[in-house]
Amino acid sequence: MTKPSKVITNSFYLFLTQASTMLLGYIFWLVLAKLLSPTEVGVFSTLLNWSLFIIGFSVLGMSAAVPKLISEYSVSDEKKIGSTIKYSFKAVAGFNILILLFVLLAADFLPRPQALTANDLRLLGIIIFSLSLSYISMSYLYGLQMMKKFFAFNLIISVLKIIIPAAIILIFLNFKAAIAGYAAVITLVSLWALMYVPFSSGEVDKKRILSFAIPALISGPAGMLLNQGSIIVLTLTDTINAVGIFSIAFIVAAPIRAVSDIISQATLPFVSQKWTLGKIPEIAKVSRFYFKFVIAVALPLLIALYFFSGELLLLVSKQEYLVAASLIPILGVSFLFSGLGSNCTNMLYYIGKQYRYQNTVVIAGLLNVILSFVFVYRMGIFGAALAFLTSNILLFCLGSFWLKKEVKYLFPWRSLIKLIIPAALCAAVFYFVKPLYTGVVWMLVTFGAASIAYVSGFLIIRFLSKEEYEIARNIIDNFPPAVRPLGDFVLKTLKRV
Repeated sequence: MTKPSKVITNSFYLFLTQASTMLLGYIFWLVLAKLLSPTEVGVFSTLLNWSLFIIGFSVLGMSAAVPKLISEYSVSDEKKIGSTIKYSFKAVAGFNILILLFVLLAADFLPRPQALTANDLRLLGIIIFSLSLSYISMSYLYGLQMMKKFFAFNLIISVLKIIIPAAIILIFLNFKAAIAGYAAVITLVSLWALMYVPFSSGEVDKKRILSFAIPALISGPAGMLLNQGSIIVLTLTDTINAVGIFSIAFIVAAPIRAVSDIISQATLPFVSQKWTLGKIPEIAKVSRFYFKFVIAVALPLLIALYFFSGELLLLVSKQEYLVAASLIPILGVSFLFSGLGSNCTNMLYYIGKQYRYQNTVVIAGLLNVILSFVFVYRMGIFGAALAFLTSNILLFCLGSFWLKKEVKYLFPWRSLIKLIIPAALCAAVFYFVKPLYTGVVWMLVTFGAASIAYVSGFLIIRFLSKEEYEIARNIIDNFPPAVRPLGDFVLKTLKRV
């Protein structure tokens, strides 16, 4: 594997970004859950999830197309990078200004869910504008591999979007003003980030940009329906209170997806470059290593969610949300398949198979919406969770099938079967130790003991091949000095001694 230092440097800063965003996202929703009622959280969640769906259209597919082309041009024609960025930004900014003006002026006449007012729709327009600006600016930093700045600006947004809305709620007792503050923070920081992006005039390959932007434009809303479709359907078919409860459970289980995203986002530019250079076997090796690593890391977290779902809900919210405890294990498994499936489809996009990417995401997204309407009508929030699980299993099955046809990787079934031993040790600790005491401290102690049992299970299995061990060894050698000893310990554990 060539240039492992670049991949792991990206991975490290993406890890910091994901970890900080996840932790601060938890705090954000914890603050909302503590300060607001389930109905008010439901309104906030409704506006946010509808905006995320509309962003699939409003960024015009550029937030996916431009990073892919930047990574491609970095090894073929660097002069096109600045002009491509300028062209895409003018298109996205102009389109979103039109959307914002339309919503502000026509809000009184637009159809809306019964629980929302015309002013809520105006807030929706403001959120769409701010998040579109954030998506496109951060996609530039990601495509340019400015990972330190990518981490820094995401961290600033995550911190300020907690402080500003919370302060507004506490001082003015107005949660809708807090939503406006949330949007203002994102807009200002995104404009700041754009100051570090190169804009230049020059040749623009519009046909090639559109060849990637159009499939992303089609699959973008479908992807949002896949990820937020269950919540959107709940806003149309159930109460705002149910939306608030489901949203908090959704957030509690979401860290499972972060495990996949960290590795996936770090490797996608690498995959695009290797495909351009015709080095397909290296992509196959990375794919196999990715599946093994992500599932091995996610498994103990899934087991923890099963045993501590209720405790985690009470930790981040109030008693009213406890009804959603049974959903969290289902959502956790859903997020694992969501991460694996998204990695497969994203790799298809980055190797130039954008239409297979598009079709796979569209099919899974539509299935989530259809099943959500059917299941929510019969089973409420449990039906929403079941629809989310089913559609993401389909995403993984279709994505992995098409990816295997292109890069000829071997799915690591035998290695994953070996995980039964560490998983059994981990589950046994949770099962026997958890009932002894209660409280947050004991939950952390139990998780620590279960983690030790899980890692100990690797002492009796051979999980990494020699080639994968060398890949991991090269990666750890490029860790920052402060965390390198931890990587050495994990690697020695994974290598049977």
